[in-house]
Amino acid sequence: MDAYERLLLDAVEGRLSLLVRRDEQEQAWHWVQPLLDKPARDQRPRPYAAGTWGPAAASSLLAVGACHVVGAQARAIHYRGACAGYARDGEHASPA
Repeated sequence: MDAYERLLLDAVEGRLSLLVRRDEQEQAWHWVQPLLDKPARDQRPRPYAAGTWGPAAASSLLAVGACHVVGAQARAIHYRGACAGYARDGEHASPA
């Protein structure tokens, strides 16, 4: 039995865990459609070195007040933003 046959059989037999309701699907499109309608300014892939946290432009995706970690590749984890006062054993916090 292929995947589509299994999906249809599950739906007919009332096993709906792999299916979404109409309102769920509409809500998903409510969030996704604006991203599809507005073309990105720069759609080029951004190269970055293996073993790093990604291209520098990725950090701009974080909100100003977000809790995020910087400097982990240097074996020192610095917390900035909303969690600047938090540090676990062996780590230290860095002021925002």
